[in-house]
Amino acid sequence: MFARLIVLCLIIIVLDIPYLAYAGPSFLQMLGTTSVRAEYALLSYLSLALGIAAQSPKDYFAAGVHGAIFGLSVYGVYNFTNLAIIPQYKLSIATRDILWGITLSAAASMINLLISKYPII
Repeated sequence: MFARLIVLCLIIIVLDIPYLAYAGPSFLQMLGTTSVRAEYALLSYLSLALGIAAQSPKDYFAAGVHGAIFGLSVYGVYNFTNLAIIPQYKLSIATRDILWGITLSAAASMINLLISKYPII
């Protein structure tokens, strides 16, 4: 289980790299910072992987739906909280990020189902 969790975490990071390359600069600019604290970013990815791995869908459609709902919940809480407390946080960025979270989590959940079929992981 631990090895699969680490593999899933790495998969989520790889899937997230293009989005971060695209959206990361606008997040950093909006928040007035130029740096990311990597140790907390890794804990965020591990948390996402754990939440996805805890699901037990029986087929790829269910995995996609469960992952999408999970992504909506996680990314929704994050972005709506930011909109509530950070005056410069933009609705357009929050919307884009939530849609990405839904997509990322659905894909990761389906990939998790795929790799769960291999006893090595």
